[in-house]
Amino acid sequence: TTLDLSSASSEELIDITGLLGALARNKTLETLNLKNLELFVHSTSASAVEKVAQERAVHLLAESLRVNTTLLELTMDWTLLGTNALKMLYSTNHPSLPTNLTLRGLSLDTADAFRLSNLLRTSTVLQVLDLACNDIGNEGAAAIAAALETMVGGGGSGGSRLKGLDLTNNNIGDVGAVALAASLQVNQTLLWLFCYENEHISNTSIALLLNAGMAKGSEGTDTVVGVRNRNRVGSGHNGHNGRNGRNGR
Repeated sequence: TTLDLSSASSEELIDITGLLGALARNKTLETLNLKNLELFVHSTSASAVEKVAQERAVHLLAESLRVNTTLLELTMDWTLLGTNALKMLYSTNHPSLPTNLTLRGLSLDTADAFRLSNLLRTSTVLQVLDLACNDIGNEGAAAIAAALETMVGGGGSGGSRLKGLDLTNNNIGDVGAVALAASLQVNQTLLWLFCYENEHISNTSIALLLNAGMAKGSEGTDTVVGVRNRNRVGSGHNGHNGRNGRNGR
């Protein structure tokens, strides 16, 4: 069965938290649409009461997903949830969650990157994460790199299956690039990493990234690395094509 609440009136949504709790016991619902609901929109200008209500709704949904075995498709405004809510939902590893998550151009910062790094450590569902055109900086890149280093199980049960990561245009410099290069030497799941248009990455660090992606040896699959900056002689990528449909730029 299908339940679409994307166009429901406020009167119809008066007991939305009850519905979210009931999802844990439901044995028939296969498709749930929660788009266009203000309750699931993260806003820095929200009142204290609104923030508590939002946190409670996300918590209820996450707890229900942990035990639900029938839901196949969950539709939400994923870009509006906020990284804390995303971390909580993806920690459930429910199969209804998107395998490709695009958070491009959302002004995400270092704190968001730290939350997403925790998401990456626990999620076995997420396969592609697009963080292009944000501002995670060196510290954020290092946090993501630390999470990549934990992915050494080849994506088996209990391990992350992340295959693609786009960090294009994120104000990353040498410190972040070196951390990412180090993570690629031990990571066994990532097939492609894009770091284009991070103007503070030097030629030396570009070379480190490119070489790290090809240094897996017999223990893992090489990672296609794309890193090209304007007016940078040493820019390039270490493969002709990205994986999973992403082409080298």
